[in-house]
Amino acid sequence: MYDTLFVQAILLLKGNQLASLGLSLVLAVLMAEVLHRLVRMPVITGYLLVGLLLGLPGAGVLDAQALHHLSLFSDIATGVLLFELGRHLDWHWLHNERRLLIMVLVESVAVFAAVYGLLIFSGVAPLPAGLLAVLTITTSPVILMPILRETRAEGRVSEWARVFAATNNALALVLTLLLIGMAQVSKEEDWQQAMLELLVQLGGAIALGLTCGYVLTFSMRWLRRHGPRDVLPMLLLFGAIVACVGLANVIGVPPLLAVLSLGIASRNIGNGEALLGINIDSLRSLFICILFVQTGASLDLSIWRTIPVTALLLIVTRGIIRTSVPFLLAPYTGLRHAQGAWLGVVVMPMSSLAVLSMHSVMVAMPELRQETIVIGLTTLYASLFIGPLTTRWALQRAGEVPEALGGTRNG
Repeated sequence: MYDTLFVQAILLLKGNQLASLGLSLVLAVLMAEVLHRLVRMPVITGYLLVGLLLGLPGAGVLDAQALHHLSLFSDIATGVLLFELGRHLDWHWLHNERRLLIMVLVESVAVFAAVYGLLIFSGVAPLPAGLLAVLTITTSPVILMPILRETRAEGRVSEWARVFAATNNALALVLTLLLIGMAQVSKEEDWQQAMLELLVQLGGAIALGLTCGYVLTFSMRWLRRHGPRDVLPMLLLFGAIVACVGLANVIGVPPLLAVLSLGIASRNIGNGEALLGINIDSLRSLFICILFVQTGASLDLSIWRTIPVTALLLIVTRGIIRTSVPFLLAPYTGLRHAQGAWLGVVVMPMSSLAVLSMHSVMVAMPELRQETIVIGLTTLYASLFIGPLTTRWALQRAGEVPEALGGTRNG
């Protein structure tokens, strides 16, 4: 009798998308909290595992249709996190910390050169090798930002990790769009027109972000002077982020670059005073939960059956360069060698934006080998599963996590 009721309940959930989504989120929150309390597992890893289990063919709770419904929320979550990263790029502060900016650029160039050389030596064509090399300089905002909040990490490593991630993600987004443009230009007879369209896309995304930043700042100042100060400022900020993503899609410019530009603009217009004190933690947490549940349900574990040796070498090479360069340059920037190494580990997880970028290039040039996708996805999957753990561990070792949350006294 109980078996029959259980089967009927599962069948009912499969036929009701809203019930499936609600159950998935409830299970994700509960499982993440249990794992966090028992083994100190990062909360986002719990979300990922729940999504993975519910997305397995045998479970069928989160099917293709359910994942399609979640995609909108995932886009918003990514936009919120990129906006937050952009908020940490203070041009006045960077002007006084130019050595940090130099370290980020040197590290990014070193990672690109090492990975590109490895891929060329392994027989990967120059264009996909360049694409993968660009994507490996990224840092995942969907891993870094939640872990920093969960651990309440404070210190130079934590603060510089935010700036590090914002800078290399902005650089990678621009370079990736340029590579996509090169792929399209190579197939067009009128290459000048194709290049012009690419520059219009880049300039349009930045212009949209700056425009939204000015509108948001003006509106927030007016609201703070004349309107209620409870929940409306938070809703206004959230609405501006969603509107920026939506407008970018409408006019055909890269939404990720647009919302990152919005974050940078809101931080630097009037020193960001209009947005001080606004807390969107509750909304952000909801969308992060949805994002990682969807990510887990979308993972194709069959890729691990055909892991190329090149992908494993890429992961190792990237890890060595990403940690060794900050380690060596740490004294130049005022950090200890150990802090530089922990900084490299904190920013290790590769951004999931890589998959979107690779897909765009593969669409532009379908003749490219599918091995490019396999290599990129292998690196990304490793970041998704290991990244939250290594990031939390590095923050603890750096001595920037409160002892109550598992931190240590000395970095």
